[in-house]
Amino acid sequence: MYHFGAGFSVWSAVMPTKPRTQPKVVQSRAGSYLLWDRKEGPGGDEEKKMRRRKKRKKKKKEKKKEKKTKKKKKKKKKKKKKKKEEEEEEEKEEVREEEQEEDEEREEEEEEEREEEGEEDKEEKEEEEKEEEEEKEEEEEEEKEEVREEEQEEDEEREEEEEEEREEEGEEDKEEEEEDDEEIEEGEEEEEDDEEIEEGEEEEEREEREEKKRRRRRRSTMEKKKSLIREEEEESSPYHRFTNEI
Repeated sequence: MYHFGAGFSVWSAVMPTKPRTQPKVVQSRAGSYLLWDRKEGPGGDEEKKMRRRKKRKKKKKEKKKEKKTKKKKKKKKKKKKKKKEEEEEEEKEEVREEEQEEDEEREEEEEEEREEEGEEDKEEKEEEEKEEEEEKEEEEEEEKEEVREEEQEEDEEREEEEEEEREEEGEEDKEEEEEDDEEIEEGEEEEEDDEEIEEGEEEEEREEREEKKRRRRRRSTMEKKKSLIREEEEESSPYHRFTNEI
């Protein structure tokens, strides 16, 4: 094999098998060289096409193998997932069955305990109810005593106020009588005295009215408290409870 020119290999005449066509003589600045037809001979287009086909076939085979391997792996993964899911479901069912059994056993035990404790609970409830009733009665009595004490204090205060008012009225009456006597004796400014007396009487009448209003209000409050106490006594009575229960 001889080399003529840049990048072209040719067969020499010594070669026992010659190509079908003769090479062409090409002249260039670098020199003359032989040029084989690219379609024939070694390194031609057909040989390149064959190589490319072989490469493509190899690539296709490799891709097919990869696809098959991927499919196999997917199938294996799916099978594993199914197995895991089935195992998990079986475990869950077993756990549920165990929980149901435990719940049933617990319920049976609770029922037995309730039956045993039923009588004791009844006795305890009755005792608790009695204690509650006694406490309520004590509280009601304490409230009644407090109301009575308040009423007594109010009565005492009212009596003291009335006595003070009476004493003040008595002193004022005495002073007014003395002044009247002096004015009558002296006989001065009768008209002014009359006006002052009238004004004093009006003031006294106003004060009396206000005192009456105050007394009425106190009496109404006392009557309301007494009515509330009576209602509580009636409700706490056993006869009233019996009628309500009916």
